[in-house]
Amino acid sequence: MSEKEVTDLINTFAAPARQRFQKLLHATIPDGRRLSGDAKSYFSVRHQLLTFFTRLFDEVAEECHRVAFEKLQQMAWH
Repeated sequence: MSEKEVTDLINTFAAPARQRFQKLLHATIPDGRRLSGDAKSYFSVRHQLLTFFTRLFDEVAEECHRVAFEKLQQMAWH
């Protein structure tokens, strides 16, 4: 997967989720100073993908919780 493809994936997040992604990405970037060239690019893409799917999982979980809570509220009013 190319850097552009990863960027396109990241841009599918809504702005708040993109901000959380960037925060998570920067908090988990290991020391890559010894890498250069293709190795650094490869590592960067893989790291961004891993962080993307971690954030995606969190977004889905948050939405599931929101829907479940909404249903519970509706049940309480009936």
